[in-house]
Amino acid sequence: MKGTTMAADSATSAAVGLGLKTGALAGLAAMVVSLLAVALGFTVVPLKAGDEHRDAARRLAAGLLCSFTLGPGLAFKAIDWWPWLMEPWARILNGQHILWQYLATSAPFMAITAVLGFWIVAAVMRWFTSRADKDAAQLLADARGALKD
Repeated sequence: MKGTTMAADSATSAAVGLGLKTGALAGLAAMVVSLLAVALGFTVVPLKAGDEHRDAARRLAAGLLCSFTLGPGLAFKAIDWWPWLMEPWARILNGQHILWQYLATSAPFMAITAVLGFWIVAAVMRWFTSRADKDAAQLLADARGALKD
């Protein structure tokens, strides 16, 4: 009895270790996708002359923020609406951890939100700045009104 418990414990710890390694590698892959997308954005829209370092830092931070927050959310919603998006990746990555299938499916969404991240964050900040003299209830009413229009 004791031998089967030890075998089960070692199998569980091996599975947890494999899951952590896979998650870490997937996170690294997601970061690479996001960084490449932000770099693409630098080539499409040149950095602000005379303030290149601050502009690059702002764009990089906004791109990574949006890529890691909005990208996966949009991807999971798209997979929910159109489950066939994962089918090619399920065939290509057959036998691999399912996280890789989700990462491959969500990579375009992460890249798009990384490229657009600077403009998304700028729009949100502009919206908050224009409503600087309002309290939280008024901001919520404005947001509801904007969504209804």
